[in-house]
Amino acid sequence: GSDSSAACESCPAGTASATQGAKNSDKCAPCRPGTVAATAGLSECASCGGGTYQNDTGATNCRDCEPGHFCAEGASAALPCEAGSYSNRTDLESAGDCQVCPQGHACTTGAVVPIACLPGSFSLGLGNAECEPCKAGTYQSDAGAADCVPCGLGSFCPVGASLELPATCEPGTYANMTDGDGLPDCFDCPAGSSCPGGAAPPRQCAAGSYAATERLSECASCSGGTYQDDTGGKGCRACVPGSYCKPGAASPLPCEAGSYSSRTDLEDASQCTLAEKGYFATTGSTKPTPCSPGTFAATEGLSECDSCEPGSSGAGGAFCSKCGAGTYAANPGQGECIPCPHPLSSRIGGVTCSICKTGYYLQDVSALPVVIFESPTEHCKPCPPNADCSSPNTTLEALGFPRGYWRASNQTTELHKCVASEHCSGSGSAANAEHSHRRLDYGDVGSDALTGAGCDAGHTGPLCEWCVSDEQYFSRAERGCADCPTAGRFGILAGVVVALAVTGLLLYRALARAEAWDRFRARLDIVESQVGFQPKFKIVVSFYQVVATLGPVYGVRLHE
Repeated sequence: GSDSSAACESCPAGTASATQGAKNSDKCAPCRPGTVAATAGLSECASCGGGTYQNDTGATNCRDCEPGHFCAEGASAALPCEAGSYSNRTDLESAGDCQVCPQGHACTTGAVVPIACLPGSFSLGLGNAECEPCKAGTYQSDAGAADCVPCGLGSFCPVGASLELPATCEPGTYANMTDGDGLPDCFDCPAGSSCPGGAAPPRQCAAGSYAATERLSECASCSGGTYQDDTGGKGCRACVPGSYCKPGAASPLPCEAGSYSSRTDLEDASQCTLAEKGYFATTGSTKPTPCSPGTFAATEGLSECDSCEPGSSGAGGAFCSKCGAGTYAANPGQGECIPCPHPLSSRIGGVTCSICKTGYYLQDVSALPVVIFESPTEHCKPCPPNADCSSPNTTLEALGFPRGYWRASNQTTELHKCVASEHCSGSGSAANAEHSHRRLDYGDVGSDALTGAGCDAGHTGPLCEWCVSDEQYFSRAERGCADCPTAGRFGILAGVVVALAVTGLLLYRALARAEAWDRFRARLDIVESQVGFQPKFKIVVSFYQVVATLGPVYGVRLHE
């Protein structure tokens, strides 16, 4: 076995064999393109690495990739960089390794370096495979340009021009840009465009201008009241309603807020009509809009109507009216005032109902308006008998009552008819609060000008049965205050009283000596001891005192 093993020979470099026990070198196969066998005795060939290639068979090594190309692993040939890219390296493995062609240059397939665009051509953007010639009407005198320059007025620039060439076309005509000999044919400028002459191409009229006919060297501006919103216009359009158009207008401008117009020939905002009183106009209005109920426009030229203030209403017009008495408007912008709920009323321009209507009075003046509105029947009460509630907003304190009646205070609804006095003035009295006491001092007031609450001058107290002056007393016979008696009258009265006293004393002494008087006195003592006249007499006196003070102090009068 060892002798036969020593007799085996290795396959030469550039070949390989995986067959065991081969009798001769015919089994050693040459490496195919893209693979190599660098040494002898290999069982298989190795693929060329990325960035290398081998296009021959039986090769022992791989070649570097060529500039402008890329070589994938196992490549049998170098593949060129795609158009629009380039590379000067020799180790690229894929097309993505090629560099993008820069702007102003062109890169053909397999380019090693980018080629700058020649004058008269350009390359806009990256990754271009070729340069484009300058279009007619433009030129480029530099190499490596990204765009071309517009040809100047009066010059001629054919396709691919690197210089401006003089042209001879007169204004209103233009040169044939496809003619490259420098002497182009001249054509009439079309309508909707202007031609300054020379080599300049026709230029469409800008918005706001027009060229109605051919062979014009410049476009005309639209006149006031017209506009043109397109380029290349052959005429101008009439302005639209609700707008105005200044000279040379490219579009209509709306009438300002507060004005309007239905015309189509306005050329200034001042020609728009101001919205009249009671109307408003938004921007671009063709007619004014009337104010809605609850709003108003007091002046001209308003863009919106104002809301009626609380306490007023309006049907939509130039003004709002205050709510009448008995109605109210709690919120702004009300179209009509709301009647007050029973039994409430309101003043003119009321925002709520917090006073009592005619025939009722307000029981508590300290109650808040909102509380009165929420519970009207708890605060407004029917007018008491004989009282006067003929005006709205009558309160308990201001309760009216007629002459011949009296009430104890402004906090009571009970009215007393004056029977003994005819000096009860009713609520019309100009009573002074300082003189409303039970009794007034004579020294602090002036003669008969003194009054009491609800009483005529000189009278005061309950039911006006008190006299202000100490020199007067109340006379039921005269139904008023009368002067006190003079000193002479008091003397006569005193004499009568003395005479009666003397007569009684003499009579007592005469009876005391008689036997009958003794028997009567004894019987009287027995009755007094059994009945007890003294306590009962005290009760009668106390009762009289109470009854006597009911009228003067408390204003209560017992039935006579």
